Amino acid sequence: MESFSEPELNIKLCSVYLNLGITYIYLNNYNISEKFLRKALSQTEGMLGSEVISKLNSNIYENLGIIKEVNNNCTEAIQYYKKSLKLKFNFYGELNEEVLDLQYKIAGAYVLSKKYKDAEEILISLTDVISNEKLKAKNANIDNYYRYGSYFYTTGVTLLKLGKNRIAKQYLTKVEVLWKEILSNKDPVLQTIYSMIKLCEKPKV
Repeated sequence: MESFSEPELNIKLCSVYLNLGITYIYLNNYNISEKFLRKALSQTEGMLGSEVISKLNSNIYENLGIIKEVNNNCTEAIQYYKKSLKLKFNFYGELNEEVLDLQYKIAGAYVLSKKYKDAEEILISLTDVISNEKLKAKNANIDNYYRYGSYFYTTGVTLLKLGKNRIAKQYLTKVEVLWKEILSNKDPVLQTIYSMIKLCEKPKV
């Protein structure tokens, strides 16, 4: 470490602490992970937001959000996810896969908190981007279809929770179309989707 001078030293240490924090998340040791992530954040405190620092901080905030969500503290998880999203959105724009995934994480935390209306707003916006930009692109990547299907699936489930069965069916049908491209027709995941579509068709009691 004596080979480096500030702020280069701070950036190096931030990267090391961040990677240690991520490693301990994979080891399911969230307390130690959070300590390292906060150490990482302390290394960039007060430093001007260069691209490198902003990217490091966005990853720190996202992983702190993951820890909070795992510990059922969805309110704090959403706060950290939003901090990360703001930084990543400024650098990458709305079409970036990391930005889309963060929006999905925020919506998922709202669903876990049973704040379905808040989740609906984000999910509708997210899936609109997928439908209008990602899937219509000439170089649409089929490798992303399962993940995109998950976005539509969560949207469908959320709409069902809100009693919007007709619209929910549209989103679940989109899941069926996407996942048929990559799964066998007899796959149990697809069978579940078929059952949910039928559930949407049942008249409300």
